[in-house]
Amino acid sequence: GYVVIGVMVFQSVMTFCFVFIRIWARKVILGGFKADDALLAYCYMSLVVITILCSLASFQGMGTHARDIPHKNLVSATRYIIIAQVVNCFSLASSKACVAGFLLYIVNHKVHKTILWVCIITVAIPCITLGISLITHCQPVDYTWDANVEGKCYLNMGLFGEITSAWTCIADFFLAALPWVILRKLKIPRREKLLINLSLSACAFAGVAGIFRTMKGNTLSALADYTYESTDLELWNTTELTLSIISVCVPAIRTVY
Repeated sequence: GYVVIGVMVFQSVMTFCFVFIRIWARKVILGGFKADDALLAYCYMSLVVITILCSLASFQGMGTHARDIPHKNLVSATRYIIIAQVVNCFSLASSKACVAGFLLYIVNHKVHKTILWVCIITVAIPCITLGISLITHCQPVDYTWDANVEGKCYLNMGLFGEITSAWTCIADFFLAALPWVILRKLKIPRREKLLINLSLSACAFAGVAGIFRTMKGNTLSALADYTYESTDLELWNTTELTLSIISVCVPAIRTVY
């Protein structure tokens, strides 16, 4: 549990440095706060919220087998974890939209803009649907985090989570490769073009984190031992989000130096 707190707090602090410099550069040097900056701020706030929720869950027993946790603490920990996963689903959609949104400001070819919008929409729909389903797939809702409540679950969240996670991985690799294609013929300095390409290529590292997260996707169905099984999943979730945020911050930070 304390490993979770340490890792997520470190990710939040490190990410804050990148986000702060980017937003400062956009506002002071580049002269404006744009829609993708708002998305970026939302992604960072989501990371902070996830860190807080998982920290609260860790104090209640996250990282420990369910059989070793008092029932009251188990219910609280599971509730915090599931809410954190809902926030993460929405932030994943926003982080991909943030990367694609940055590219939308640069490209001027209609086909390229269409491709980016398709990417945004096809990632947002499953991520948002998964986030809503995590709360609503069991009736009553309390049954989602309290096995002592009489109820029933209607969706295989493990399979749904794996499919959604795999799709966001594909989006990460796609967004990492796309700038090398669409920026090739743009009339911007070669050094600046290379920097944008290399920084957004960091999305590939987010994709690698997403692969490990996908391997843990069936955890969403492991309600019997959720506090233990979901630990690795949450760490890979925040790792992917952290890498996505950093990758989209670097191109704007270039103006500082």
